[in-house]
Formats: sequence, structure tokens, C-alpha cells
Amino acid sequence: MARQSAQHTDPGGIFYRGIGPTEARRTLEQIAEDFDVGARDRVIIVDYHSCLGPYGCGELQTEEVSGLDGHERAVRIFGPSATSPILGTSAATSLYGTQDDFWEGALGDRHTYICLEYGTYSPEVLAEGRRKEQWLFVHRPQDGDSELTRAIRNATKNNSYPQRMDWKEMVAWRSHMVHRQALEAFTT
Repeated sequence: MARQSAQHTDPGGIFYRGIGPTEARRTLEQIAEDFDVGARDRVIIVDYHSCLGPYGCGELQTEEVSGLDGHERAVRIFGPSATSPILGTSAATSLYGTQDDFWEGALGDRHTYICLEYGTYSPEVLAEGRRKEQWLFVHRPQDGDSELTRAIRNATKNNSYPQRMDWKEMVAWRSHMVHRQALEAFTT
């Protein structure tokens, strides 16, 4: 459960992300401000992730913060393939501190948030890569450009973004479909 529960208190811990907003969160807030997203009538957010679920499959996950209303908005746009941890239909558990928290606060029911999660490899393979990368961070921070560091980081990258044409084609196909559905929602 710890790996899916956002920030933690141990700076040496594998899933520690700090005690304040991340750079990604601050960037998101700036983009929303620059483009006056809060003034929009309808916003659809497709948030891309990888590593959870079957290899190459793009699961459309709603999140608990938007509640069942948010899930129903997603189903109207994307169809019955939209899943929900609330309903037990998602590979994901309920998460806290996610992008959907930001969008819910900024837009309420004027937004539809969906996480498009692409599966890669088994959880065991992913966990082993994370452990190795954390070991580097804690025990060998000075070896940023060593052969060992490059090998571990390349393996971690491959675990999150498989360098195989079949996986890339599956991602491209599902992404095209989801983007088409989102755009069509604005014409109805």
C-alpha cells in the first residue's frame, strides 16, 4: 500500500517525494493559471501513466476524489471501459494527492479526469528496478554517471517505457481512440 499512497516522511525511503508540492505540481498550477483553465466550462484531462495492469493495455481509471459523479461523466465520454477503484473495477487502488485532487478543487463538476494507465511488466520486475534505483540514490549518489548507474537507470526506464514496437503500437492506438472520444465529447 505504501507505494500507492503519495508522500512519506523518510527522505531515504523509496517513495519519498518531499514535504511540499513537487515541481510537477507547481508546473501544473502555473499552466492552469497561464491558460485560465479555471474559467472553462468543460475540461477533460487525460493523465498518462505506465506500469500498472496487463502489458500494453491502456486502462481508463477514474479516481475517488471525483466520486461516482466523475466516474459517470467519464463513462458518458469514454464508454464502459472507464474503471473505478470505488466500484472495484480498476487495477488501481484509491489514491490521494493526485492530479485529480487539483482539478476537482479548481473545476469541480466542470472537469472529467481520467488516468490512462498502460501496463508494462510484472510488479516484481518493477519493484526490483525501483529498489536498485533507490539503492543508488541512498548509497552511491556520487556515481551519477557510472556504468552501473546507467545500467540500472536504463533498466528502470525500460520497465516504465518498454522499447518494443508492439507496446508502442498498443499505446498509440489506445491513445488515438481516447483522444478522439474526448474531442467528440465537445461536439455533443
